[in-house]
Amino acid sequence: MATPLPSKRVQRRGNYKPTRQQIIDVYNAINVEVFNGQLVRPSILTRSLAKEWGWCVIQDDATTQVKLKIDKTIYCIQWFVTILAHEMVHQYQWQVNGQVLKSNNQDPILDHGETFLAFKGKLAEFGIPLLEMYDDKKWFAHQDLMKL
Repeated sequence: MATPLPSKRVQRRGNYKPTRQQIIDVYNAINVEVFNGQLVRPSILTRSLAKEWGWCVIQDDATTQVKLKIDKTIYCIQWFVTILAHEMVHQYQWQVNGQVLKSNNQDPILDHGETFLAFKGKLAEFGIPLLEMYDDKKWFAHQDLMKL
């Protein structure tokens, strides 16, 4: 997250496109540092998403499989890391917490509640905010992820 930001003009073009290798490297780093390597890397797609920056898609209620989708209109690598980390928390809710709940005959939960916010402090150690919603207007005003 220490990478210098591109200018606001460059960011506003929304044309930051992480390479396949960058996606894998960022995912693996967050998985090791934040989730102790507990997540199984899913398919991660960059697509146009209507009104969303990212999405954790459940493949099948009977499995732990997920697919992560990240909007292809990303401003910079810092924004990408933040959105990917958010979706990885949802993946953790499904793959790890969900299995514990299922073993107790409870339904897995993907939400922005207690199990989601449990990762806020750990992600903040790496300069990554964890919020329910990300506000691009605040981003362009402050250029500070912690002020979103």
